[in-house]
Amino acid sequence: MTNPVAAVGIPSTQLPTAAAVTDPSAGMLDPQAFLKLLVAQLQYQDPTSPADMGQFMSQTATLSQTQAISAMQTALTGLLTTEQAQTATSMLGKTVSYTDAQGAFQTGLVTGATSLTTGAQVQIGSVTVPLSSITGVTT
Repeated sequence: MTNPVAAVGIPSTQLPTAAAVTDPSAGMLDPQAFLKLLVAQLQYQDPTSPADMGQFMSQTATLSQTQAISAMQTALTGLLTTEQAQTATSMLGKTVSYTDAQGAFQTGLVTGATSLTTGAQVQIGSVTVPLSSITGVTT
């Protein structure tokens, strides 16, 4: 019987760490692939030299923590987007001071608000201004 772990080019004695498999920029495996390799290594391990279960538990715990942190980051990004949208809409009808694209100080009445993936923006006349450029708000 062939070893499926070796078939994918990874010796059965060298599983990647959980942190490594969750880093897509490094071209490593995703969490599902990690778990498949883990199961395959357990299934095809040498009975005379069993794998260290402590290491498996540590890797699995690290994988779980990394997934939880990733989910928390996604949730926080969503909250930030919502908060920026609320901030932009709360400025409707108010006069704001801002720095324009050329670095000049400007003032104008907010007539619209939009929420984009890059952040919230307000409309001042015909100019779209990102929230990060606003320096003051008056009624």
